[in-house]
Amino acid sequence: FDLEMTGLAGTWQWTGYGSWSDSESDYVARGLVEDARFDAALTGQGGESADQWFNPFASGSANDPELLAWLQVPEIANFKTRERTVGAFADGPIFDLPSGELSAAVGLEYRDQGEWQEWVQFRADFKDSAHHRQVRSGFIEFNVPILYTLEAQLAARYEDYSDFGSHTSPKLALAWRPGNTLLVRASYGESFRAPYFYQLYDPPVEGEEQGIEDPLRCPVTGDARDCRGIFRSEFSGNPDLGPETGESWYAGIVWSPEAVRGLDLELDFWRLTYDDRIYDIGAQYIVDSYSDNPNWVQRADPTPEDAALGIPGVIELIYQRPVNIAKTETQGIDFAARYAWAMENLGLFNAQIAGTYLDEFRDTDPTSSAWEFNGVNLAGTAHWDWTGQPRWRLVSSLDWSRGQNSASAVVRFMGSYEDASNWPDENGAESDRPHRVGTWTSIDLQYGRTFRTLGDGHLSVGCANCADRDPPLFLLAPVDRGVHSILGRTWFVHGADGEPLLSAGETLLLGALAGVGSQLGDLVESLIKRDAAVKDASDMIPGHGGVLDIFDGLLFVAPVTYYVLTMLVLR
Repeated sequence: FDLEMTGLAGTWQWTGYGSWSDSESDYVARGLVEDARFDAALTGQGGESADQWFNPFASGSANDPELLAWLQVPEIANFKTRERTVGAFADGPIFDLPSGELSAAVGLEYRDQGEWQEWVQFRADFKDSAHHRQVRSGFIEFNVPILYTLEAQLAARYEDYSDFGSHTSPKLALAWRPGNTLLVRASYGESFRAPYFYQLYDPPVEGEEQGIEDPLRCPVTGDARDCRGIFRSEFSGNPDLGPETGESWYAGIVWSPEAVRGLDLELDFWRLTYDDRIYDIGAQYIVDSYSDNPNWVQRADPTPEDAALGIPGVIELIYQRPVNIAKTETQGIDFAARYAWAMENLGLFNAQIAGTYLDEFRDTDPTSSAWEFNGVNLAGTAHWDWTGQPRWRLVSSLDWSRGQNSASAVVRFMGSYEDASNWPDENGAESDRPHRVGTWTSIDLQYGRTFRTLGDGHLSVGCANCADRDPPLFLLAPVDRGVHSILGRTWFVHGADGEPLLSAGETLLLGALAGVGSQLGDLVESLIKRDAAVKDASDMIPGHGGVLDIFDGLLFVAPVTYYVLTMLVLR
């Protein structure tokens, strides 16, 4: 639930707002074997009667179905979150300076956050938890005209967490206009993120880690337990976590040439750094780094033999907690060209192309098993701990509007990058032949109309990934979700401001009819090509079935959608 009010106080405009949100979700997992029941069945104490044996070497129906059902215990949990927010901000002029008007903006906000976890039934010894915090924040911002052509923005934001601490984040920005057609801009800012509830307060849960080498005992004893040991571990939150912090730098220009009215050209350089990032560190790193620290590694008392060798006792428990340890640095260039124009009797047009060139992406994580990647520029590559980082990303669009009608076409391009894995050899093992993830281009189309009969409500229909392009091959996973979308051609209908114009049942009906119509369009287009004895509808797009392949689904979907919406929306 959201509420907002605005008003004027002299020359200042103010806004007050509030929001209330609650969410609840249930987690249910079936078909999982409980360790304690499995151990009991191996010793002949399984089943409801506690006298059944489980044979791990049998197959098929050798084991009693009732015993197999008894071994499986579903995991059931309930999660709830709550947030209440109230705040207000205002902006307006303060007084006039020789070079212009000094203005300011101020705001205050209060957030009340809660999180509850109830483990109704779980194989592990998870404990119920409830966490709550209040966050008080405020900001102030000044726009200062230093000269007629030079303006500065000074801002700061303060946040105070009841369970964590406080932080102040400053920002400075400059804008210089040496002429009517040129803007030079630069900014510096700092950011802050408090740890999530689970990172601070997750209750301890025991597990085990395998293949761990004890650096204090293995070189001396050479024993398998010390060199390739299996040790108990305890996973939990870390109440001593600090914040993740960041810094950002931007510098660029905007040129609007007088010779071409409506044209804007933008070029910006940016650099971002994220310090003290919160990572879950592995057991081997903990043992290597904190082997003699009882807060991380619990050991048994040394035996007389250990004392004679001058080594500590064996590891009994490894404490695994998230820590502030990693750093990420990235920089690149943003560029854009925008052109707006009007044509008599045809309407308004707006064309733009915007893109990003990623010059640098470095991640420093001393706990990572991929040591060779620490501090290495990963731009244009992917590796096991990160999604792909293509150097080039482009978005171009053409928008049109005339009266109550509007339309847009968006083309998105993702550049190629080096895969995290090489091609497999004939035996399925990784070869030394590198693989590059290919480029990917998608097309989105949308048409909208404002209906006066609906109180100027706006209806939009369209499709995403209209050409139904599959994402390129990614060897590490079925698809690199951080870069590409796994969704094929997707049709959508929505109203202005997110207000649904169709009920749930009407939406399902339209979706079913559109799905059937899309398949019919594809089949009809294939029949047309078969009757014409051609493989492709055209050769305008090399390697593609033809332009008609992009729009074949619309042959039936468009008229079906029109008549359904005419009956349901304009009835």
